[in-house]
Amino acid sequence: MSNWAPGYVNYTKGKRLTFTRSLPDNLSVSTINNIDLPQELQVYAKIEDLLKNLSIENLEATINSLSQIMKEDETTISVVFNYVSYFKNLFMDDRYEQLIKILSKDYNIKFDNVYNTLYELNNLDRTLLRDLPNDNIQQLQNIIKRDTYSIISYDTKGRLIKLCLVLGFTNCVQYMILNGFDINSTHAPYAVFGGNLELIENLEANKIKFDNCLEYSIATHHNDISDYLLMKYKCEEIDANLCLQYFNIKAFYFCLQNGLTKTPFYENAVDYGYFGLLRYLVNNGMTHYVDRAKVLKYYISKDFFIENKFILENFKDNSDAESNAKIFRKIVNTNSVKLVKLFISNGYDPNVNLKIGNLANFAAKKGNVEFMKLLISKGVNINLTGQEMPETPLSCAVMLHNYEMVELLIQNGADPNIFVEHFPLKTAIYGYDDENALMIMNSPKFVYNDIYDELLFFVLQKNNLIFATKFIQNVEKGKFLTKEYLLETAKNETFYLFNMLLENINFIDYDLFCVLTFCSGRGLFEFVKSLIEKRNAPIDYGEDVIEINETPLYSAIRNNFNEIAKYLIEKGAKINGYNRNLDPMVAAVINNNFEIVELLVNAGSTMRHFNWDGPLYIMTSDRIKELLKTNPQ
Repeated sequence: MSNWAPGYVNYTKGKRLTFTRSLPDNLSVSTINNIDLPQELQVYAKIEDLLKNLSIENLEATINSLSQIMKEDETTISVVFNYVSYFKNLFMDDRYEQLIKILSKDYNIKFDNVYNTLYELNNLDRTLLRDLPNDNIQQLQNIIKRDTYSIISYDTKGRLIKLCLVLGFTNCVQYMILNGFDINSTHAPYAVFGGNLELIENLEANKIKFDNCLEYSIATHHNDISDYLLMKYKCEEIDANLCLQYFNIKAFYFCLQNGLTKTPFYENAVDYGYFGLLRYLVNNGMTHYVDRAKVLKYYISKDFFIENKFILENFKDNSDAESNAKIFRKIVNTNSVKLVKLFISNGYDPNVNLKIGNLANFAAKKGNVEFMKLLISKGVNINLTGQEMPETPLSCAVMLHNYEMVELLIQNGADPNIFVEHFPLKTAIYGYDDENALMIMNSPKFVYNDIYDELLFFVLQKNNLIFATKFIQNVEKGKFLTKEYLLETAKNETFYLFNMLLENINFIDYDLFCVLTFCSGRGLFEFVKSLIEKRNAPIDYGEDVIEINETPLYSAIRNNFNEIAKYLIEKGAKINGYNRNLDPMVAAVINNNFEIVELLVNAGSTMRHFNWDGPLYIMTSDRIKELLKTNPQ
């Protein structure tokens, strides 16, 4: 709605909107009903006449006529529906509801359906309306007789008066006057609402005045009554904007011709679909009435191409850069490439930066590839982030799994390394979106950095050979990683990736020692050999470590991996443990592993932690006992 001038009340259903001042005497145009409308506005009068004369008999003809109007000029579609809805609310007639349903089959359009109609038949007593369906004195007498002794008889009379006035029941009103019903000037608006001039004249004969009733005749489109009131009575000051709210185009033009434009009317004109009014303003050099930016925002939100093109070409740009940025933001929300092209061709800069970034961010968020192609062709920066949306177009596209958009952005220089909340590669990897992840990693701008260490660990956990390989190949030469990376590949027994890590990544000796211990205890012989032969992993470590931790040899013996134990001994592993709990010989005896016991004995094990009198010796096999006896500590 427009901003109201002093003296107006805000739009409220059932309230008058006029000033309390009187209409000026020096009007240049004195008629509403017979006013000559300019060509641009005549279609609205035609729509109004069709709806005012709607009947069951001409319903089909009316539908055909309205359809033809909309077919010839699609800018009238909104206003037709708004007109029908207004008349439906005004007269509470099912014919208008039926008309809307039929027309809606061919047009999917949203329109306002709550309008200020001042009085409505719905506000009248529905019971009385059923009992008095037409101007029948006998039926009126029956109602009066029925309620004569009722405690609500006075109220019934008041409601009967209003009903008969609104429905224009001349005979019934005359009967009530002759029978002493209290009909006075407060009832004048109801008579004007009814639009029956004969009834109004009868009331005038009974000294009832119709001052300040012009708004009621305008609201009900009784323009002949409006002229009658203008000629005979003191009328309240009306306004062009007011008349648009009542969908009375003749009354609007009457106000325009008489300079009754105290409040801006173009917003309501646009909102209700009066595009022809904008044509009229252009053709008559009256574009100063219109704030172009506000009108564009409305038409953009409706995705109206014809209307936007007309405004851009015919109304002066009165917007600053910030307003134009907001306009472009609305355009992107429509997801219409056609509209974007239109505005760019009319001088709007697609590189405008918004709080959300720029138009490329919006296009990516909307998933509109054609829109993005257009922006790229115009040189829009596709690597920006914004305050409100800290994402790049690429990160948005990856979140939406939009493969075509991701490919387009990467081909045109999108940087996958810009740190944002939803980091592109991280989003793709964690979302198991292999296709997007591969496109990102194959990007010429892709550079491995510390951010990707987390992703490398994730793909190793998932045993994803393709991505793990690519990550390892891209890790900076000489970079150190922790033992957890090697352990993941060992747990998964992925020897290929294990070797790649050893060949491409640095690990501290202690970490290599820990991994060697793990692999020895799991029986991963190839892993053990690779650790020792490729990276010279420590087979033993300082006393402070192996005094409380297993050695690779102890771990292999404890788990009966004899081949690994033999290999480690050959490579120089210490065969004497630092305490009984971690002594290789003790572990071999516990397992009754004669082969390893013999190997350790031959290698010179001191067996210093072996208790010859303890339960372990007693439970040991005779064969091992014999071996141990022949090789005492």
